[in-house]
Amino acid sequence: MKTSLKAQTKIIIALISVYVIFFGIGRYRQYVGNRFFQSGTQALQEGNYGKAIIDLERSLLLSPRSNWAEQAKNELAFSQIIQGESTQTRQNENTSLFDWLTSSAVLALAAVIIVLLMIGGYLHFGRLSRVKKLEEYVAYLKTVEHRIKVKMKPTVEGQNTSTYDGVGDYQNYIDYYKKSEYVLLANCLIAEYQLGVKPEDQELSQQLEKDYAAFIASYPESSYLEEIQQKLGNLCFFNIHDFDKARAAYKVMLEKYPQSRWIKIAQARIRLIEDNPEENYEPLCMYVRAERLYEDKKYDDSLEIFRKLIAGFGQTKLAIEAQFSIAEIYMYKTNQTERAIEEYQKIVDIYGQSSFAGKAMYKIGECYKKLQKAGEAITAYEKFIANYPQADFLDYAYYYVALCSEQLKDNRKALDTYQKIIKDFPDSIWVVVAESRIAALSQK
Repeated sequence: MKTSLKAQTKIIIALISVYVIFFGIGRYRQYVGNRFFQSGTQALQEGNYGKAIIDLERSLLLSPRSNWAEQAKNELAFSQIIQGESTQTRQNENTSLFDWLTSSAVLALAAVIIVLLMIGGYLHFGRLSRVKKLEEYVAYLKTVEHRIKVKMKPTVEGQNTSTYDGVGDYQNYIDYYKKSEYVLLANCLIAEYQLGVKPEDQELSQQLEKDYAAFIASYPESSYLEEIQQKLGNLCFFNIHDFDKARAAYKVMLEKYPQSRWIKIAQARIRLIEDNPEENYEPLCMYVRAERLYEDKKYDDSLEIFRKLIAGFGQTKLAIEAQFSIAEIYMYKTNQTERAIEEYQKIVDIYGQSSFAGKAMYKIGECYKKLQKAGEAITAYEKFIANYPQADFLDYAYYYVALCSEQLKDNRKALDTYQKIIKDFPDSIWVVVAESRIAALSQK
């Protein structure tokens, strides 16, 4: 409806513009014709019949239906009789460039050209205006997308969209622009919003999958393609639970966008899927639901599902990852550091041979350090160093042992540990710090 009204308004404005142009030309012809009439009348009174004929003819040519036209014709006839010439002869002899330029045909042609120029200017500047508005709208869509991500509820109960949260603006955008990559983008964003309100709705999920696929197929060079590809993988991973499709989408990310900021996430999820064959898809679905709740900051719900996964599928690798996630939630999200130590210790005790056990032991040291229990932190870090000598972040453990030793005023141990970092880990980021600390401790 809004689009139709805009079109009607433009047509009315165009018609008014054409009318004003022709009305203005008519008024101008009448004004100039009147000037020639006055000039011809004066010339007749002065006895300059030749000039009177020329000016009176021009006045009639410009404004043949004016209120002084009859008088002009009479004066013209009188001048021609006195001059001894016919009207036709006079016109043939005195037709000038001005006569030609002020003829009705030429003025009509000029009016048509002016109208065409106006239409061309309107189309040109209108296109520029649409491009500018398009850019502004895309920028606005990106700000509204944040509201979709946090799943703001509609203001009117039972509706999936509302102008308050910006989703209605997406629909207005689609109605206005009809066809462009941004229309498909807006379609995707509306579907994302609706799915945020109803995350379990499989029909919405499948529709959004189609929208993503349509965008990817239609605009392979779009600057938004990387983000859409990542969203497609997430949709298949979190909502549809079609892990084969999710893996395929994430692999496209690896191939086409190796520098993407989402590349590590894509790699981790590919590994997760490949480490859990089809027979493990049930616990994988549970793990994915728990991770989604974690991302939505619903930590209690996430913990509940992780625990159910461990209880039902305790011998799978996902159970170990779930246990590690539980400990991470207590450590970093709910700030229950003592409880985090207990959860990390379960991994060490139950899954001591897994790669997660080493990470858990290191994290126990981190927890004690956070609690400012330097002695317990040193014990945990040293257990980590002794039991997992091939770990990637061994130099970090040595550094924190030295740092905690300084806190306990055990400078001898701190010096020895700093020197070991310099000797055994020459490429470590802690080498420069260790050298600085050795210099400072040596002066004491």
